[in-house]
Amino acid sequence: MKSLLPNLPHPSTGSNGLHPDVVESAKTEQGISLRLLVSLVTDSFPVILSYILQNSVQTVSIMVTGRLGPAELSAAAFSMMLAFVIRMVHRARRRFSP
Repeated sequence: MKSLLPNLPHPSTGSNGLHPDVVESAKTEQGISLRLLVSLVTDSFPVILSYILQNSVQTVSIMVTGRLGPAELSAAAFSMMLAFVIRMVHRARRRFSP
């Protein structure tokens, strides 16, 4: 059954119907989230840059060897993949060795 009384805001709420403490808390959380996002992007920038540089060197070397011929291109691509796997195994071994 629908009420015949109008929906009036509670005296302690603002014009938007929310308590002022709730509004202030939401603004604080948004500020913290923005600061965390800026910190994350700032801290991850060197990692992103090193990844781009590493892949660009690999891409250029594959493009240069691709001009030599298909056998050379496959050898260069295989050697890049093998070097990557060996590097990952070496890093894992160093990290987890006693």
